[in-house]
Amino acid sequence: VGVKGVENLHLVTYHIPGKAYKDHGPVFYDDGSRPTYVNSIAVGKDGAVYTLARFEHHGELIEDLVKIPGPFA
Repeated sequence: VGVKGVENLHLVTYHIPGKAYKDHGPVFYDDGSRPTYVNSIAVGKDGAVYTLARFEHHGELIEDLVKIPGPFA
């Protein structure tokens, strides 16, 4: 089942010891477009957040690894 419309992807973190929830806001690519069909997430040793997402590249819709400079850096 796909989404019903284009929505902004937000990076949200939860600090377990402090019981603190933080919405870091919407995530956009450099060109202003939105990531779609995001289906995984990992935090690297560099503090960045990595995810798989779809985006348009040279007129084609592709899925690739995306790096979000992290709140953990």
